[in-house]
Amino acid sequence: MLETLSALANRLRPLTRPLVVVLVMLLIGSAISVFMRDVSILQTALPALVTLMLWVICALVFILAFVKIPARPSADVHGLQRLSRQLNRGFHWLLLGLFALITVAAILISSRLLVEL
Repeated sequence: MLETLSALANRLRPLTRPLVVVLVMLLIGSAISVFMRDVSILQTALPALVTLMLWVICALVFILAFVKIPARPSADVHGLQRLSRQLNRGFHWLLLGLFALITVAAILISSRLLVEL
């Protein structure tokens, strides 16, 4: 499973720079809509901007966290090196669980914002 996610993250890796650019643009748009009180159209778009930022951050975290996954320890690896690899893979499983929870939260927030609009 981790290897499949790593392959997917490697295929999505070229999208890292465009996602960072989109994130910066969304941050600027959000800052403008928050600090410019006379532009009411931008303030109504703030929930959509925040939702898009959440999805872009989720995509960036996925790509950056799962690009490099340590290989499973083989039978000839013993001692601290084996323990280190197992702990590293366990950490990636923990990241996968957290990423799944964050994705579910993003879906719930997105659906709630769509219902309110």
